[in-house]
Amino acid sequence: SIGFFTIIPVNDRDFQKSGIYLMWIPYTLAGVLSLLAFYLLSYITDTYVSAIISLIIIPLILGFQNIDALADFGDGMMKRGVPEERFRVMKSPDVGSGGIFALFAVYSISIVSLFSINPKYIGQALLFSQLNSVIWMVSIMFRNSTREEGFAYYFREITDKNMFWISNIVPVLIIFVLLFQSLFILILISFLFSLFFRLYAGKIFEKINGDIIGAGGELGRMFSLILINIPVLIYPISPYFLFLHF
Repeated sequence: SIGFFTIIPVNDRDFQKSGIYLMWIPYTLAGVLSLLAFYLLSYITDTYVSAIISLIIIPLILGFQNIDALADFGDGMMKRGVPEERFRVMKSPDVGSGGIFALFAVYSISIVSLFSINPKYIGQALLFSQLNSVIWMVSIMFRNSTREEGFAYYFREITDKNMFWISNIVPVLIIFVLLFQSLFILILISFLFSLFFRLYAGKIFEKINGDIIGAGGELGRMFSLILINIPVLIYPISPYFLFLHF
């Protein structure tokens, strides 16, 4: 799973079916490495420079797959016409105004939201938002109709849908319970947003593909960073969290 979903060269010659059931691991790993990078960099440089570099580390580790997906999704969303025309635009190697706008909007909002967080919690926020990115991607992929080609169709055909959902959601929820209990309301709201995005994508595209899934992951991270900036949504359940307590 790490070899397939990241640029880390670990047993990545032939993708094995079981890798999709552990999709949460490489995405969580990217968040953990981003968190560690932030703390290390914050000792030697400005907090906000550290935050930007740490945010950039996530797509670097994941190989820019989701960034490319977000740009393609933006072009497809701006295209008027039937779903087939939208998918044709998404598969074009050229990036149009819709893709440029999507990249600018998502990452500018993500950076501003990150800068608005108390500097002590920026590292944890990066990990939290990355875990929510996994939730969004799984929510979109689970039991959704796919086009008969590409990433999404391949995984739909080779996986047990229930096992895919359980194996990717349960570990993330356990991490949330252990580290982010005070953000339970944020987790719930983010999940509801993922369902809304799923319905919206289903309405205009009718089926999903890898670009829609990847774009959903980037949007999930952005919405998580926005929600962290709403203090009323953060409920301090217990004072005993060693890792994250707002």
